[in-house]
This record gives sequence, structure tokens and C-alpha cells, in this order.
Amino acid sequence: MKKFFLIFATFFTFLQLGYAMRPCFTDDYGVLDNEKLEYELGIEFLSNEFSGYMSVGTGISNINTLYFVVPYQFLPERVAGDIEIVSKIKILSYEGLPYFTVKFDMIPVIGEYTITGISSLIYEKLNFHINFGYKFPEEEVPVGIAVEYRIVQFLQIIADVFLDDMKNKDTEIKILTGIRLWPTDNFAIDIGAYYGVKDEKVRYTIGFVFDTL
Repeated sequence: MKKFFLIFATFFTFLQLGYAMRPCFTDDYGVLDNEKLEYELGIEFLSNEFSGYMSVGTGISNINTLYFVVPYQFLPERVAGDIEIVSKIKILSYEGLPYFTVKFDMIPVIGEYTITGISSLIYEKLNFHINFGYKFPEEEVPVGIAVEYRIVQFLQIIADVFLDDMKNKDTEIKILTGIRLWPTDNFAIDIGAYYGVKDEKVRYTIGFVFDTL
């Protein structure tokens, strides 16, 4: 009970601190260790648009993580979005085999739900991640593929291709590239840019992630 009180107190105190494998749209299989906390701030900008999200997460057990996420927008107008609740449950985690996790996204206020299967293959410095989801009641099928390569211990390059709805031939396709830095063991900074094939715009992102040890 004390842990959940700490989560909500921290969340509403900072209101500036996701759940994704930043800065990718495609997620990875990882969950937080039991009772570990994670704070995240993501920022996205395009000329006169400035938006992002803030989140806090905790390890409920060694196989389950719970996140609370608030999207926000500063420009062209200042507004906070509806709270999103995300739960990740690790299903399969054996060395030498692909890892598998299931993620549940809920935005209760608007009645939007997404279930996503996440598979990750870890090979030395190279990681592959595949997402296949179903969003309802919209009946959309979001799909993503991401690759990470660790150049040195504290630096990783990343690439991601994500489709908002695989069933829709006119869906937006996001192509992202970026880097991830670890100044310390529990603090990460990411910088990226992605191109929207449909709207033909490039957006830039920066994020900060802090984990309790």
C-alpha cells in the first residue's frame, strides 16, 4: 500500500515525468524489477508544435510492470490528455530463445484499449523487437519492428518502423532513427527523429528516463 501511495504522490507532485522503448514506437519485452520505480519524460517538436508525455511506472512483481501515462501539448495550445494505464506481463524469458511479453494499454475515459504481443531477440550487441497489436473499438492493427545496436557500453543506435494500422492501406507509417545514452547506470537520455510517410513531416524527439536502483 505504501508503494502505491508513493507512486501516486510522486506522479501528481512532478507531473512532468513511458512506457515505450524510447524513442521508438515499437516496445521491447522488458519489465521493471519488483518494487523498482521508473520516471520518464518524452518531448516531441515540429516547428510550431510542441508535445510529449510524462509517466511513472513500478514493478508489481518480477514479471509485471504497471505504468501511468499523461500526454500533454504546449503548442499550439496548452492541454493535458487523458490518463493512460499500461500493464506489461512477461510471458517467456529463457536465454537463447525469443523473449515474449504481452502489453495492455487502457484509456478508460474514452474507452480505448489495445493489446500488444511483443517479441524480442537478443544477440550479443544486437537486439530485434517486433510488436503486433489490436486496438478496439477502432479495430486497428498496429505493427512495429525495431533494431538496436550497442556501439559501446553507454551508447546505442536505434531504428524503428511502425504502422498505425496494418489493415489500412492509407495508414501512417513512421520511420525513426536515433541514439540512446546512459550517463549513469540508472539514467538514460535519448535523441531521435522520425518521418511520417503520410504527412511528409519530420519530427524530433528527446527523452529522459530515471530508474531507482
